[in-house]
Amino acid sequence: MKLSHADGQPMSISGTDGLDAQQLLDTAVRVYAIRRERDRIFGDLAALFRDPAWDIMIDLFIHSLSGKPAFVGGAAIASRIPGTTALRYISHLVDAGLVERRPDPLDGRRAQLSLTSRGTALMRQALAPLAAALAHVDMPAESMNG
Repeated sequence: MKLSHADGQPMSISGTDGLDAQQLLDTAVRVYAIRRERDRIFGDLAALFRDPAWDIMIDLFIHSLSGKPAFVGGAAIASRIPGTTALRYISHLVDAGLVERRPDPLDGRRAQLSLTSRGTALMRQALAPLAAALAHVDMPAESMNG
């Protein structure tokens, strides 16, 4: 995934020690891919290692930086938990002030999700050290998807 302004210049995010938004997006994609690979490796035992709230936050961060809307159903799929469990985690994230839920303007039957400014700032802060470390590793994010 590539992220840039209309003029082609990389987006930067303040407060992340010079990392641009593309680096943070690539890091989030890598983290998500690594977690899915771990699930594949552990198979039936993968549920022991699940962290649905983190998976939802990573998914919403990726959607946010990619400029794509996120929905409740997609969050359930991203976290690999049943829809009712995802709704419970989403409610906890909303109550914590990390996620905002609002009706979809195009389809009132579903809800859009997004990180709040606090949620975005915390995700940037959480991913920045990993992004900085990965900047020194020659492993494109795309290699994690296959």
